[in-house]
Amino acid sequence: MSQLIQHSHDASLASCLLDELDRRVKLAELCMNHALEQQCWDLVQRYRREVLVVRAEIRRRLNSLEDVPGHVGTRLAEWTDRAVGSW
Repeated sequence: MSQLIQHSHDASLASCLLDELDRRVKLAELCMNHALEQQCWDLVQRYRREVLVVRAEIRRRLNSLEDVPGHVGTRLAEWTDRAVGSW
């Protein structure tokens, strides 16, 4: 049952826009901090997992964007270094 819920959760992440994912991370961090203040360790772990999963999805998407030819991103220096050497 928990695998079904996790799969459903992952599928819902895949359909979210990056702005929504960012909002979910911020909300999970806020909830985690509140749970820390209340010393509710089960909730802290739950929200920490949520933060890690959503951040991983964001990172996965940004990395896949950077792999697209011609994409301007953090790997631009790598691309321009090769392009300059080929001129």
